[in-house]
Amino acid sequence: MASKLQLLSTFKTQLISFCEELCELLPDDNEEFILLKIFIDSQIPIELAMQNFIRKINKNEGEVKNMIKERNDQFFLTKNVFKFVSKEKINKLSSVWNSNKLDAEDKDAIWRWMELFVNISVKYQQAD
Repeated sequence: MASKLQLLSTFKTQLISFCEELCELLPDDNEEFILLKIFIDSQIPIELAMQNFIRKINKNEGEVKNMIKERNDQFFLTKNVFKFVSKEKINKLSSVWNSNKLDAEDKDAIWRWMELFVNISVKYQQAD
């Protein structure tokens, strides 16, 4: 089983990769996602990001975790699981989610990212 330190490193690496994929999916909006990538890479303590993510997905008996599992679009419209990110950045993702900029394949890819983040956080909580 991976250590907490390894899982934090994986979480950070995958968040950065997610930002890179958003830049590719949304070239008109990539400046904001590039800034987000830099912020994650150099500004936010990743342990704090993980703790905030875990707190958010487990709140209200795992409501957010269930929304991700069920791929409920309201997740992107009403929940900010990345509390360490400014509301403007999250609102950008929410507005893009409702636009015609993302096709079904793009949305599926984003859901897989969310599922990955949940899986990493669950392993982190179980690690010694």
